[in-house]
Amino acid sequence: MSHYHRNKQDLSAQQWSNDYPTLSNLVKNSTSGASSELPDVLKGSVDSFATRYATFLSLSNIEGKIQDSIRFYTDFIVECTRFIKTLITQDQIAPPCQVELMIIPKKVVKVEEEDSDDSDTDSDPDSEDDSVEEESDSEEGGFGVSDDIDPFEALPDLNAHFKKLKLPHEHHVLNGDHCPPRTFYNLLKQLKAIPNAITPRSPSSKKISELNRFDYPHKQRLSIVVDRRKDDTEIFMFEPDPCNEFPRDHVYEW
Repeated sequence: MSHYHRNKQDLSAQQWSNDYPTLSNLVKNSTSGASSELPDVLKGSVDSFATRYATFLSLSNIEGKIQDSIRFYTDFIVECTRFIKTLITQDQIAPPCQVELMIIPKKVVKVEEEDSDDSDTDSDPDSEDDSVEEESDSEEGGFGVSDDIDPFEALPDLNAHFKKLKLPHEHHVLNGDHCPPRTFYNLLKQLKAIPNAITPRSPSSKKISELNRFDYPHKQRLSIVVDRRKDDTEIFMFEPDPCNEFPRDHVYEW
């Protein structure tokens, strides 16, 4: 981000390796014994990730900004990581599996409106009152979006929408802005208890000791949506349908 604001251009992997000590520190602390090849491997990995996996980030034409708690986002990312670790280490679910965490933010504001408010220092005394009135009017549209274009218009009330689709799901309303430990793990247990909520598994092994290893979500997807648009944060967990299972014999890049 700082590189872009200084130079108005993207930071390439080559320039990153030249200008920042991250790569050299990784090579210096490596115990793999292949330090001569490691820089090229790491640069290639960064290029591959940016090209094939990372969503393109445009910093030159940002139309909206998210206004929400960074701490809240961090708490949920940490909780999701712990959830996956618990599945693998405690329940001994065999990888691979895919857990998708989607967070709908509380509020989105247009950048041009935000910038104009900050830069308008010579306005008349009544301008502040006008801006307050405009902001309050725009928030009446629902979900706290300070513009007549609602970026969440295509996302209805999720609980009612899932029920209309007859999609089995688990719904939880969070008490406050803190995500308690094992929130996702407990939701999965409740989801498994719902009839037909999870696709039945057909394990290749009939040994009792191995049945749990191939339990859900082994080779399957699990979706978690955190909806912050209302006063109380809502969490939804469900198995997406269709496309809920990994393709057979498809190891490379699911």
